[in-house]
Amino acid sequence: MTSAAELAWACHSRPYPDFAGYIAQTCWRWPGYLSTSADIKFADLPNGILALKSVPPLGLFQILAFIGLMETQTWRFLDGSWPGEVPGGKAPGDVAGDFWVRYSDPEEKAYKLNIELNNGRAAMLGITGMLMHDHLTGSWVPPGF
Repeated sequence: MTSAAELAWACHSRPYPDFAGYIAQTCWRWPGYLSTSADIKFADLPNGILALKSVPPLGLFQILAFIGLMETQTWRFLDGSWPGEVPGGKAPGDVAGDFWVRYSDPEEKAYKLNIELNNGRAAMLGITGMLMHDHLTGSWVPPGF
């Protein structure tokens, strides 16, 4: 079973890609077509949350199906039936193999976890601010920049 700290880490570590992706879409676009049948190019999509309105319904289904596949089938950690068991010799969160760093000192581990949680909270505030600004003004970039 996962502890409260591990669950908090998992919830707080996800906004980083959202925050970076929101900024990246303003600076760079994929070349080519999002949908050749609907004649929609990636460059034609608006920024931010308005882009979802431009994606064909089958494309949105494809995105959601891919996310569901990644969440349920790829990089599976828990063995057995729901909710699963942690495999022998592993701890919750061991997903990076030999690249994973474990801290044996509880004080250092608590310090590092606190840093990670605070960074995640800052990223959540950042993406929330960007979404709200985009919703209110149509762009996440503040006027004058």
